[in-house]
Amino acid sequence: MSYKKHLDKLNLNTEDRSTILQNFNDLRKSIKPRKETMKVIVLYIVIGSIWILFSDRLLFDFAKDQDLYNRLQTYKGWIYVLLSGLVFYFLIANRMILLKTATDRIYQGYEELDKSYEVLEDAQNELKDKYNQLEHYKHALNESQITYSLSIEGSNDGVWNWNLDNDTYYTSILLKPEFGYSDEDAANINTMKKWQELIHQDDLIYGVKIMEKYVKEGTDIYENIFRICTKDGSYRWILSRGKIFRDDSGKAIRFAGSHTDLTNQIKLQDSLRREKELVDSIANESPTVIIVCDKDGFITKFNHFAESILDYRAEDILGTNIIDFLQPYTDKDNIDNLINKLMMGHTMSSMEITLRNKDQKEITLLWNNSFLHDNEENIEGYVFIGVDITERAIMEDKLEKLAYYDSLTNLPNREKFKFDFNEIIKDVDRLSCIGVAYMDIDNFKLVNDSMGHDAGDELLLFISNSIKNVIGEKATTYRFGGDEFVLLFHKQHKTEEIKGLLNEVIDSIRIPWYYMEQEFVVSASSGLAIYPEHGNNFETIMRNADTALAYAKESGKNKFLVYDNQMRLRTLEYMQLGNDLRNAIFNNQFYLVYQPQIDLRTDRITGVEALIRWEHPTRGIVAPNDFIPFAEETGQIEFIDEYVIKAAYNQKDIWTSSGLDHIKLAINISGKMIGRDKWVEKIKTCYLEEAHAKSITFEITETAIISDLEGIIKTLKEIKKLGVSIALDDFGTGYSSLTYLQKLPIDIIKLDREFIWSIGSDNDKSTIIRTVIKLAHDLNIKVVAEGVETKEQLEFLKESNCDFAQGYYFSKPLKVEDINNLLNI
Repeated sequence: MSYKKHLDKLNLNTEDRSTILQNFNDLRKSIKPRKETMKVIVLYIVIGSIWILFSDRLLFDFAKDQDLYNRLQTYKGWIYVLLSGLVFYFLIANRMILLKTATDRIYQGYEELDKSYEVLEDAQNELKDKYNQLEHYKHALNESQITYSLSIEGSNDGVWNWNLDNDTYYTSILLKPEFGYSDEDAANINTMKKWQELIHQDDLIYGVKIMEKYVKEGTDIYENIFRICTKDGSYRWILSRGKIFRDDSGKAIRFAGSHTDLTNQIKLQDSLRREKELVDSIANESPTVIIVCDKDGFITKFNHFAESILDYRAEDILGTNIIDFLQPYTDKDNIDNLINKLMMGHTMSSMEITLRNKDQKEITLLWNNSFLHDNEENIEGYVFIGVDITERAIMEDKLEKLAYYDSLTNLPNREKFKFDFNEIIKDVDRLSCIGVAYMDIDNFKLVNDSMGHDAGDELLLFISNSIKNVIGEKATTYRFGGDEFVLLFHKQHKTEEIKGLLNEVIDSIRIPWYYMEQEFVVSASSGLAIYPEHGNNFETIMRNADTALAYAKESGKNKFLVYDNQMRLRTLEYMQLGNDLRNAIFNNQFYLVYQPQIDLRTDRITGVEALIRWEHPTRGIVAPNDFIPFAEETGQIEFIDEYVIKAAYNQKDIWTSSGLDHIKLAINISGKMIGRDKWVEKIKTCYLEEAHAKSITFEITETAIISDLEGIIKTLKEIKKLGVSIALDDFGTGYSSLTYLQKLPIDIIKLDREFIWSIGSDNDKSTIIRTVIKLAHDLNIKVVAEGVETKEQLEFLKESNCDFAQGYYFSKPLKVEDINNLLNI
């Protein structure tokens, strides 16, 4: 049923309902509850009053007999009840009829109302359907509008519309962020003239001409590209497309279409053009060979440099298969294998290939390749890039020699040894052994420092030639730098063979060497490690060979030792010694003992020598010889020397305050400390008092002097200016000791105990002792004899006019309390 029919039906029912409502209203008005009730009550009162007034009188007049009167009185009551019931029946029935009529009319009204509700509900449902349909159309319209807007915004497109009748113009392209115009700005550009004011002047004349021609006679799609000015004054490229609408007479009435922002595409095209120019320039002008092939291997490009370096013209090479081009100059199998790998997508990286040009001159090229792919990433071509490294290859040979060979001896160096060793151990069989001998020239530094570096270089050449003459092809010799050589034995099957060869090498170095008409006898020490017994890699073998070398030098030099695990353990102990020394310094584990020095003319104590002792918490007393050399190597001697000087000075203060200021105090000073900058100044400002200086003697060893003679002499002179005496300790154990007596500013020499112990023995050096004492006295130098242990030695020293003596014959080194007792403190 249509909505209109619902309305018609609703109108009919409304008229009937009006009639019913009118009748019901009349009935409602006719019913007056109070009035009707009052009528009933009044009627009842009237009837009752009449009945009471007249019935008793009539009954009294009628019945004289009392019994009859009583019966009639009963009957009268029933008659009254009957009559009053009839009256009430008619009254109530009349009202109930009215009530029923009202109820019927109400029911009829409700039926009409229900029918009207059904009509209204149908109308409501139809309206709801209409509403839903309108909402669907609205939603579809919104979706269409959103899709259209997103399409326009996301596609760099805009729409434009020109009404030619009133010259109104609209475009949406200006609202895009790239153009920078606001809604108000775009709305003001509402005519073709204003739009054309935004077009670049170089594009305007041609653009107007095209548009006018199209408006006049165009029927197809209009299209033009031009630049539009943005808000900030820059320009963006626009593709304008559209179609014109004409009336029946052919007159153009509306022109509409789209605008597409082409700025990024044009920039991309320009960039691609420049890149193409760059690529073409690189390909044609760069000093690299560039060959391009199609997927079948036929050459499609042969650049200018390739022409110039190979002496072939591009037109002669294009179309040639790359395999045919390369094969005449290189190994066929290698080229076939290479090309097959390229076909499978493997790249060729930094591969050296030697070609011949047209004149058969060899040219070494370093080749790399890349691939050309189609849209599906399938290989459709190959690019080969070759760099001429002919000169570089020659230079690399030279650089390799510099990198892997010693410039002085032309022997391979450490890096070459490492490479060779690692390559050899890859192929060594289980029955073979490899020997690595680490060799060091004994006392080479003395030769180098005393005779000059040129002499040192000559000695190194002499030694390297001596080694090569002995081993020939039986081993390889390497120079690691300085005076260090390494021999690699890898052609022998037994350790004994290696040891025999190494012995011959050591002996060959010991032969006399002449330089500037002087003869020198040098020696060498070496440590031997065997692979794989003493290590299975380069680092371990070298470490163990170096360890064996260190022990060879410590045990007297001029020999070689084979590494054993005990050396390693001792090395670990050596490392532990460093930790223990560090703890000793900070935990005050050192103390001083003092050995008396006797004036041999008076047999009285005139001085003491301060000697350091180390009380180790687990090892007990550690002798100086067991830790002083180590401390000098590791630099910890600085803290030890400072402790000795400070402790000795403090004790000297105590003795001076006790009246023993005449007792001289001798302090051993490490040669490592004397050579340090500002050491004398530190001694002067931190420890030494002028009153004590004349009773202090610094003892230094001859080996410390040899290391830097000129510098040590300068330092000793500064010390003497402070008033301190200088004693040369262990005299006679060094090299050419007598030559230093005139140069050094010394006051005392201390004869080494080896000289004293020889007195009366088979190796008696009495004559030397007398000579040294006399020479020293001639130079105004006092002499102290160390290590006196017998009366015979003492008597000899007195007869030889020795000045002072010390040793166990007089007293062992004593702790402070014991030496105090000896000095009667």
